[in-house]
Amino acid sequence: GPLPMSSGSLKQVGIDLASSYKVRLSATRSPPLSLVVVDLMVALGSSRPTELLLVAPRGFSFPPECLATSEEIVVHACRPGPMLAGQPTAELSAPEGASGILEGVRIKVWTPSAIPENRSWLLLGSDIATRETLGWG
Repeated sequence: GPLPMSSGSLKQVGIDLASSYKVRLSATRSPPLSLVVVDLMVALGSSRPTELLLVAPRGFSFPPECLATSEEIVVHACRPGPMLAGQPTAELSAPEGASGILEGVRIKVWTPSAIPENRSWLLLGSDIATRETLGWG
Protein backbone atom coordinates (compact mmCIF):
# COMPACT_ATOMS: atom_id res chain seq x y z
CA GLY A 1 0.00 0.00 0.00
CA PRO A 2 0.97 3.65 -0.08
CA LEU A 3 3.52 4.94 2.42
CA PRO A 4 2.34 7.42 5.08
CA MET A 5 2.87 11.08 4.16
CA SER A 6 3.37 12.24 7.79
CA SER A 7 3.42 10.80 11.27
CA GLY A 8 -0.19 12.00 11.60
CA SER A 9 -1.24 9.51 8.91
CA LEU A 10 0.77 6.60 10.33
CA LYS A 11 -1.18 3.87 12.11
CA GLN A 12 0.32 0.64 13.38
CA VAL A 13 -1.58 -2.25 14.83
CA GLY A 14 -2.16 -1.58 18.53
CA ILE A 15 -0.63 1.90 18.47
CA ASP A 16 -2.75 5.05 18.38
CA LEU A 17 -0.82 8.26 17.84
CA ALA A 18 -1.72 11.27 19.99
CA SER A 19 -3.01 14.49 18.43
CA SER A 20 -0.79 17.55 18.31
CA TYR A 21 -2.42 20.51 20.07
CA LYS A 22 -1.87 24.13 19.21
CA VAL A 23 -1.68 25.97 22.56
CA ARG A 24 -1.57 29.69 23.32
CA LEU A 25 -1.17 31.16 26.80
CA SER A 26 -1.22 34.89 27.47
CA ALA A 27 -1.29 37.20 30.47
CA THR A 28 -1.76 40.95 30.56
CA ARG A 29 0.82 41.23 33.34
CA SER A 30 3.13 38.90 35.25
CA PRO A 31 5.03 40.65 38.07
CA PRO A 32 7.20 38.46 40.33
CA LEU A 33 5.55 36.60 43.22
CA SER A 34 2.03 37.56 42.16
CA LEU A 35 -1.20 35.74 41.52
CA VAL A 36 -1.99 36.36 37.85
CA VAL A 37 -4.66 35.16 35.42
CA VAL A 38 -3.51 33.40 32.25
CA ASP A 39 -5.77 33.06 29.20
CA LEU A 40 -5.62 29.59 27.65
CA MET A 41 -6.56 28.78 24.04
CA VAL A 42 -6.18 25.26 22.65
CA ALA A 43 -6.94 23.77 19.25
CA LEU A 44 -7.62 20.14 20.18
CA GLY A 45 -7.89 18.70 16.70
CA SER A 46 -9.98 15.53 16.60
CA SER A 47 -9.29 14.42 20.19
CA ARG A 48 -11.90 14.73 22.95
CA PRO A 49 -10.06 14.78 26.30
CA THR A 50 -11.91 14.71 29.61
CA GLU A 51 -8.84 15.99 31.47
CA LEU A 52 -6.19 18.51 30.49
CA LEU A 53 -2.90 18.63 32.40
CA LEU A 54 -1.23 22.04 32.17
CA VAL A 55 2.50 21.84 32.94
CA ALA A 56 4.06 25.15 34.01
CA PRO A 57 7.76 26.08 34.08
CA ARG A 58 9.68 25.62 37.33
CA GLY A 59 8.98 28.32 39.91
CA PHE A 60 5.30 28.78 39.02
CA SER A 61 2.56 27.27 41.21
CA PHE A 62 -1.20 26.90 41.13
CA PRO A 63 -3.62 27.87 43.94
CA PRO A 64 -6.07 25.21 45.26
CA GLU A 65 -8.90 26.43 42.95
CA CYS A 66 -7.07 27.63 39.85
CA LEU A 67 -10.01 28.14 37.47
CA ALA A 68 -10.58 31.92 37.32
CA THR A 69 -13.39 31.82 34.74
CA SER A 70 -14.41 29.64 31.85
CA GLU A 71 -16.58 30.73 28.95
CA GLU A 72 -16.31 27.10 27.88
CA ILE A 73 -18.82 25.23 30.00
CA VAL A 74 -16.95 22.00 29.29
CA VAL A 75 -14.15 22.99 31.72
CA HIS A 76 -15.65 22.57 35.19
CA ALA A 77 -12.67 22.84 37.53
CA CYS A 78 -8.94 23.37 37.91
CA ARG A 79 -6.81 22.09 40.77
CA PRO A 80 -3.07 21.64 41.35
CA GLY A 81 -1.82 18.31 40.07
CA PRO A 82 1.27 16.23 40.79
CA MET A 83 4.74 17.55 39.99
CA LEU A 84 5.98 16.31 36.62
CA ALA A 85 9.76 16.16 36.25
CA GLY A 86 10.04 18.89 38.90
CA GLN A 87 7.48 21.13 37.20
CA PRO A 88 4.11 22.13 38.68
CA THR A 89 0.91 21.00 37.00
CA ALA A 90 -2.77 21.91 37.03
CA GLU A 91 -5.55 19.45 36.23
CA LEU A 92 -8.45 20.90 34.24
CA SER A 93 -11.58 18.78 34.41
CA ALA A 94 -13.83 18.49 31.35
CA PRO A 95 -16.19 15.60 32.26
CA GLU A 96 -18.21 15.81 29.02
CA GLY A 97 -15.05 15.95 26.87
CA ALA A 98 -13.55 19.06 25.31
CA SER A 99 -13.38 19.33 21.53
CA GLY A 100 -12.53 21.69 18.70
CA ILE A 101 -11.09 25.02 19.79
CA LEU A 102 -11.15 25.71 23.52
CA GLU A 103 -11.15 29.44 24.28
CA GLY A 104 -12.10 31.67 27.20
CA VAL A 105 -10.50 29.45 29.85
CA ARG A 106 -8.70 31.58 32.44
CA ILE A 107 -6.30 29.97 34.91
CA LYS A 108 -4.89 31.49 38.12
CA VAL A 109 -1.17 30.95 38.68
CA TRP A 110 1.48 32.23 41.08
CA THR A 111 4.53 33.67 39.31
CA PRO A 112 8.11 32.90 40.40
CA SER A 113 10.47 35.43 42.00
CA ALA A 114 12.60 35.52 38.82
CA ILE A 115 12.00 34.66 35.17
CA PRO A 116 12.84 30.95 34.74
CA GLU A 117 15.44 29.92 32.17
CA ASN A 118 12.95 27.56 30.52
CA ARG A 119 9.61 29.34 30.00
CA SER A 120 7.89 26.57 28.03
CA TRP A 121 4.42 25.38 29.03
CA LEU A 122 2.99 22.01 28.00
CA LEU A 123 -0.59 20.74 27.80
CA LEU A 124 -1.48 17.04 27.86
CA GLY A 125 -4.98 15.82 27.04
CA SER A 126 -6.22 12.48 28.32
CA ASP A 127 -9.29 10.34 28.84
CA ILE A 128 -9.74 10.22 32.63
CA ALA A 129 -11.47 6.81 32.49
CA THR A 130 -8.77 4.99 30.49
CA ARG A 131 -5.77 7.26 31.40
CA GLU A 132 -4.97 7.24 27.67
CA THR A 133 -3.03 10.25 26.40
CA LEU A 134 -5.04 11.72 23.52
CA GLY A 135 -2.89 14.70 22.61
CA TRP A 136 -0.30 17.24 23.67
CA GLY A 137 1.08 20.63 22.71
